Order: sequence, then structure tokens, then C-alpha cells
Amino acid sequence: MSHYASFDCYQSFTNMVQRESYRESPIRILNLILYQPSVSYEIKMKHQLTRYLSTLHHVTFYFVSLREQESEIEIEKDTHDMYVKGTDTFLPGVLYKTIRSIEYIQQNSFEFDLLIRSNISTVIDMNANWTPFLEHMYGGCHSEVLQWVGSGVTESNKHKWFGTNYIQGICITMNKKGVEYLVKNKHLFDLSVIDDVAIGKLFEDVTKPYCTNQIIINGEPIQPKQHPNCYRNKSDNRLDDVDRMKRIIDYIR
Repeated sequence: MSHYASFDCYQSFTNMVQRESYRESPIRILNLILYQPSVSYEIKMKHQLTRYLSTLHHVTFYFVSLREQESEIEIEKDTHDMYVKGTDTFLPGVLYKTIRSIEYIQQNSFEFDLLIRSNISTVIDMNANWTPFLEHMYGGCHSEVLQWVGSGVTESNKHKWFGTNYIQGICITMNKKGVEYLVKNKHLFDLSVIDDVAIGKLFEDVTKPYCTNQIIINGEPIQPKQHPNCYRNKSDNRLDDVDRMKRIIDYIR
């Protein structure tokens, strides 16, 4: 069932410039990618994203997952894995590993201009126009206004959550101020609610989400100058999604 609602976000189409110009002086992007190493098709998706992202000198990326371990955070640089201590669950696991991984990169002074938190089946065009996002604490590729029950939002608590303007978890951006704000206010998170809605609620008192809606969902670029910021791939057949990701990556490289 689709949960798409009318958008209430800052939109900027007039300032878009040719994609090629961003190859000359790209901004530094840190990409945290949600990942489950126990899922076979996600392993294949990781392979596709790695062969693309590893060619980009302005991008640092980690596949973030939960596992039982002694340290709070463990990083394996060769495989670009960031392991967060904990049990792999949907609720509260996705939000928890998002908070902990962002807290880790902030506390350890990772160098970046823009943080992008995405999921394993989203292909992010790292050479698209990301410059406008630098001016906004919180943004991404697709905005929604919450008006549905599920994923921690219930009939009894919907009065708190309905109307929340949030960025879908497929691609969430934060500049350095946004990262600092999230870490400083992590104690305000409700871990019982889905991650993207909870993040939107956290930021709603300080900023509206910035988004361009430059996204293709379960589709492929068909025009030579069609360069959205991201491509979302989630169909009933996840192996078809893997194949589509490969074709998209071959197109944007």
C-alpha cells in the first residue's frame, strides 16, 4: 500500500546545473548505508554499490549493520563495514544503528561536508547536484507527511505523529549542523517508531526538510540528460532489483 501524501518541503529546480560540473570540485560526502549481511540479496546489492562507490574519491561510505560484539562500534575498512553492537531488528534496530553510527562519525571527527544515510537498495548518484543540501540541516530525496498507522505509529499515539513532515529513509541528508543537532538531542528519540518518521519529528521544531524530489522509483534513466539524485529499487522480486541496480550504476558511472 502506498503512503505517499502531498509534499511540504523546500523545492529547488531552478538552481540545477549540469551534472558534469560537479565532477570538477565535488563536495565531500559520507554515505552510511543500512545493511543486513544475513540477507542474500542484500549481499549482492552491497557488491553493486561497492563497485560504484569505491571509484569515487570524494565519497566515504560504510555499510552499517548490527551484530553481537564486545566493542560499541567496529569498522572493517577493507569491506567498508561498520558494525554496531546490538541485535538486528527492524524496531528499534534501524533507528538505533542510525543514531549510533552518526554519533560515532561525529565524535571521531570524520571529514565530510554532507552526510547521506540511505538503504542498501538505493543507488545514490554522487555526481548529481548535492550543493543545495549543504545549506540545510535536514533533507533528502523524497518527502512525505505522515497520515498512516503502522511501524510503531498506533491508533493510541497517532495524535503525536500524524502530520509529521519527514524525509523517507531511502535517502536522508544532513549537513554538519544537522549531524551535531541529532547527536546532541539523541535522548529525545522515541525508539518505538520507524526511523525516518522519528528523525523527521526530531527536526520539526528547528527546520522543515529540504528536498528536490529528484528521484526515480523502480525505474531506470531513459533520457540522456535525466540525472535524479537517487534511484529507489524495491519490487516484489529483489533479485530483479539487484539487476536494475547494476544497470543504473553502469549508466551513471
